[in-house]
Amino acid sequence: MKKIIFPELGSDARVAEAVERIEQKNLATVVRTDEIPHDSATISRHCAALRKWDHMTQEQQDTMIADPLTWSLIALKEGAVDTVIAGAQMTTADVLRGAIRIIGMRAGISSLSSCFVLEKDGERLIFADCAVNIDPTPQMLADTAWSCIDVARKIDIEPRIAFLSYATGNDGNSVATVQKVADAYKMFGDMHPEMIADGPLQFDAAYDTTVYKQKSQQGIFAEESANIFVFPNLDSGNICYKVARELGGYSATGPILLGADKEVHDLSRGCSVQDIVNLVKFSLKDVA
Repeated sequence: MKKIIFPELGSDARVAEAVERIEQKNLATVVRTDEIPHDSATISRHCAALRKWDHMTQEQQDTMIADPLTWSLIALKEGAVDTVIAGAQMTTADVLRGAIRIIGMRAGISSLSSCFVLEKDGERLIFADCAVNIDPTPQMLADTAWSCIDVARKIDIEPRIAFLSYATGNDGNSVATVQKVADAYKMFGDMHPEMIADGPLQFDAAYDTTVYKQKSQQGIFAEESANIFVFPNLDSGNICYKVARELGGYSATGPILLGADKEVHDLSRGCSVQDIVNLVKFSLKDVA
């Protein structure tokens, strides 16, 4: 059974209630932070190897060693747990810094990002990036798209990727933001020519095959629409997933952290108990 650790289990009532539900339904084994050995050898292997460790005061080092997030991530690094889920109280910046420092990046990925899985009436969509990168570069957008492919396979959909903009095709390439999306699409296509992708696309063209055929000559989504939507910046991604959830009635699982070498997830500080349980259920899925 998969082992999951919640650094905020002892400090957040929502996490505590979610863990109670998880254990009642026997979904996963929840490991407590006080079950992780706090030995000097582990500290030496991980904390002492961090940048700036030698420049920290003893008090700063002691604070880091005592941090539940640090020990949860060390447990993940050591293989004592399979997943870390944090962020109910901690900031996204804290979770990301810890993941980068202790876990590191997946091979071939240059930056962390995130996505949400949206579901309604059997339809499953992926929106990215909705929680991490404010103004991603073309390379970061391409990396985000690539990282979303594993998520698509976890939820049993064939990945079809749309790089979104306010313009479709070459209509707005004189504008820097549209050119950024065009560059991201080209980078992704050069790296992964086997994948189904198109861009820049307006959302309606990416989502509706009829609109796509009116606006694009490419034919890539003429029969089946996109199901992975890569937004050009954090503003658009975060706003759109919330519009889909609040007005469209989609459930939203996430944010699912992408790009770390092991599975770390960053909860929204406004998360509900059910949001936490849903993220655990997602974590339990295996990539096909």
